[in-house]
This record gives sequence, structure tokens and C-alpha cells, in this order.
Amino acid sequence: MNCLSLELDDASFDVAVSIEAMEHFNHSDGLRYIAELAHVLRPGGFLVGTTPSAHGRKDAAIRLEREKNEFHLKIFWPQELRRCLRRHFEEVSLVAMPNGGFFFWARKSIGWKNKVRSAVPEPFRPWLTQANQLVRRSFPR
Repeated sequence: MNCLSLELDDASFDVAVSIEAMEHFNHSDGLRYIAELAHVLRPGGFLVGTTPSAHGRKDAAIRLEREKNEFHLKIFWPQELRRCLRRHFEEVSLVAMPNGGFFFWARKSIGWKNKVRSAVPEPFRPWLTQANQLVRRSFPR
């Protein structure tokens, strides 16, 4: 099965796992891979995974360069992966691991929020989040 074109029904899984896989794609294929995983997840579904990263630390970046792996095509920096995940998932979390990599999880939108978020240009998305928080505070359930 080709993970860049999964032959699975849309919205057919609750959880997808990606352990040490992202670094084996170039940038554009990495984006396609995340999109494919998002398509097979049900609303509210989770993606969990790990991938190496330098975390913006010079020592980790030097280690990744020194231990260069010919099969690692792209080391996604945390902010890159966060942006990629936010295209398809409502909630995203990245947690640094001691080895220089990070653990990530993302939850797919349950409904309309993801459609609205994807229609809003990237520079305005923080404003959308702030507006959502303001509405929640103003109109508690």
C-alpha cells in the first residue's frame, strides 16, 4: 500500500500512528502523507507519532548533521510540522524528547471548525483562535 495514496475509506479510523516516518519523506511528500492520514481519520480522530528534530537547539542540529542518515530526506522543525498538522487537525501538540526528537499528537476537528480554519488564510488564524476564545468566555455553556 502506498502511504501517499491510501486505498482506505475516508473517515474509517479513530487513531493513526506515525512512528519515525516523517523524516523519510521530502517536504512535499511529508505534507501529502499527513493529508492522507487525516483523510482516513474520523472526526475527532487522533494522529500520534514521533520524529527526529533539532528543536532549534544548536547541539541537536550538529548531532543530526554529524549522524546524517541517507534515508532521512527531511528533518521537520517543530514549527514546520505544527503548521503542516494545523492544516488538517484542530488540536496539535508537540513534546520535546531527550534524544532530540519529539512526540506529536493531533486531533481531527469534530465538525465545522476545521472547514472554517482551512478557509482562513494562515496569517489570520491566530486571530481566529483568539476570537473563538473570546466567544467562549463571553457565552459560557
